[in-house]
Amino acid sequence: MIQIANKSSSSLKHDFYVEQAAQCGADAARSSLHNVRERCLRAEAAWLAMAALSAAGERSRTEAAEGRLLAESTPTFGRFA
Repeated sequence: MIQIANKSSSSLKHDFYVEQAAQCGADAARSSLHNVRERCLRAEAAWLAMAALSAAGERSRTEAAEGRLLAESTPTFGRFA
C-alpha cells in the first residue's frame, strides 16, 4: 500500500529543491573538470534559490491565512454605532 506524506505541496517542492541542490553539490565535488564543477555549482545555487522562494511563499500564505482567521474572529463594533 502506498502511503502519502502529510506534507503540503509547497513543502514537498521545497524538499525536492533542497535534494536537487545537494545532488548538484555532490556532483560538483566529484567532478574533476572545472567547467562541469562550475555548472554544477551554478545549478546548486539555482536550486537553493528556488527552495528559498518556495519557503518564503509558504510563510506568506501561512501568515495571510492566519490574518484572515484573526479578522474573522475579531468582533467589529462599527455596525452598532
